[in-house]
Amino acid sequence: MSLDVPDRAVTASEVLDTILTHSRPYQWYAFHAAIASAAVWTLLRWLRTSRGQLRTTQLRGPPSESFLYGVGKRILNADDAGAEYEAWAQEYGPVFTVPSTLGSNSIVLCDPKAIAHFYSKETWTYIQTPLIKTIFEHSVRGC
Repeated sequence: MSLDVPDRAVTASEVLDTILTHSRPYQWYAFHAAIASAAVWTLLRWLRTSRGQLRTTQLRGPPSESFLYGVGKRILNADDAGAEYEAWAQEYGPVFTVPSTLGSNSIVLCDPKAIAHFYSKETWTYIQTPLIKTIFEHSVRGC
């Protein structure tokens, strides 16, 4: 592959034409596929985020201290992590959101009736054995 050196100034379109005629087509297909994949991923991520914000109640909670760690470092460095959550429950109410790692959020429930309702509807990860059900019922009635 030899390129002729022209006597005049070369335009950008001539350079691009030269590159396209002397390069392998599959290299360009892979490049365009990577660009298209990144664009589709970005669009889907944006749609998922915006759709979730429209359909759900926005909960209050402590501000994120870091995109990477959320409030994780604060919890790990606290003498009593439970006291941190209790203070947030006093400030933001019995249901609040806590910033987690990589920009995600975790929802915290501090109300026994809300916890009972959640576990009555969500049956995939919670197994209601008779013993656990009895203990849970007595703890909820006690509040």
